[in-house]
Amino acid sequence: MSYDLSIALRIYPRLSKEHFFFKSKHDLVETCLDSLIKSLNGIKYELITILDNCPQDYKESIRRRVDHNNLRIIETKGIGNASTFLSQISLLRDHANSEYVYFAEDDYYYIGKMKEMLEFSIENSDVVDFVTPYDHLDYYINLEFHGYKMNVMEYKDRMWKQVGSTTCTFMTSRKILEETSRVLKYYPLIGDYLMWNLLTRKNPVLKST
Repeated sequence: MSYDLSIALRIYPRLSKEHFFFKSKHDLVETCLDSLIKSLNGIKYELITILDNCPQDYKESIRRRVDHNNLRIIETKGIGNASTFLSQISLLRDHANSEYVYFAEDDYYYIGKMKEMLEFSIENSDVVDFVTPYDHLDYYINLEFHGYKMNVMEYKDRMWKQVGSTTCTFMTSRKILEETSRVLKYYPLIGDYLMWNLLTRKNPVLKST
């Protein structure tokens, strides 16, 4: 079966100490998953879920929300953040049933339409390799902070900025994923900021002496 979008969502059951609204990680995951599914309205999607050392109720929550024909659940035994990201790369590069793929983390709340982001990626594939719904406050407080020109594209009344780095939640095509997977696999060694800078080259990462 073919889809418009293949999503690999990784879930870890531990709640960060920085969260103050949710009392449990399970509540946070359910809330964010509901928002993700709502944002996917109008898209034919498959969801590959990586449950890293999660209790049984996580699996049950996902199965209640996603048609079993469009769902694959993979359970791992506490392999951690870096390893689940590497698993996402392999799963989406080698086993996705769509041209476009989406890397998702478990603590994002969606307020827009994923369909618009997918259409933006497809219609601008000549200039857009990666796109993310994540927009950080520092792009508004101090425009000089990042030290590079920030190009902006408007699409369907939404502004998309070209930035040097982001998180590990993003959309791309399988073609681009294949071309960049070697760099993405540096994430466990250098983190997301340097990983993205190696790809975007917005900022110098290493200088010879």
